[in-house]
Amino acid sequence: PTPPPRVTIPPRVTPAPVAQVAGRAKGHPAKHRGGGAHRAIAKVHATTYANPKAHGGAGTSTGAGTGNVAGVGGGLGGNGTGDSGNGNGAVNANVPCGVVEFIPFAPPDYRNGTAYEPVKAIVTFGDGHKEEAKFPYRWIYPNGEQTDPWSSTNLKNPDFPTTLKRPPDGTDTSTFDPLIKYIIGHSDPQGYTDLPDCPKGHG
Repeated sequence: PTPPPRVTIPPRVTPAPVAQVAGRAKGHPAKHRGGGAHRAIAKVHATTYANPKAHGGAGTSTGAGTGNVAGVGGGLGGNGTGDSGNGNGAVNANVPCGVVEFIPFAPPDYRNGTAYEPVKAIVTFGDGHKEEAKFPYRWIYPNGEQTDPWSSTNLKNPDFPTTLKRPPDGTDTSTFDPLIKYIIGHSDPQGYTDLPDCPKGHG
């Protein structure tokens, strides 16, 4: 028998909340601030996720102090001041950057018109590699055909905004994948994820 055809769903992205970043995904600014855009499906290699680290840099400072204020007992006392120093370092290659891609990893459930989407995130890192992780909860879209970014209606609109859906109130996120926790922690209340720009050629 001929196997049924497989449907590949394009991912959606949530750029940082600036129009020009959203435009980078499509080639022109999105209609909505930070709105999602269609992206080609990235081939992601399975990797072990390392906890994202902050930008790193080391600095040193030196200073000399002098004083000759007379002190009790005939000795000299004094107060000294030193010069401060600034440090700098390269951006850590293990820091997520650019835009976050969201894509369903299984068919949605529809109940009375509400869509329940199983979603995974694909994130680019400073050294150019990509990693992915699944959200341990479904993204809920009431009136799904109109509000679900992956509905047959909205997939026709490349500028339909796709933003992060946070876990239900009271959810214990301590057991979430570190990558998912990082994305949630770097998204604003409206669901726009704000990550630094990737180094040139890696995002």
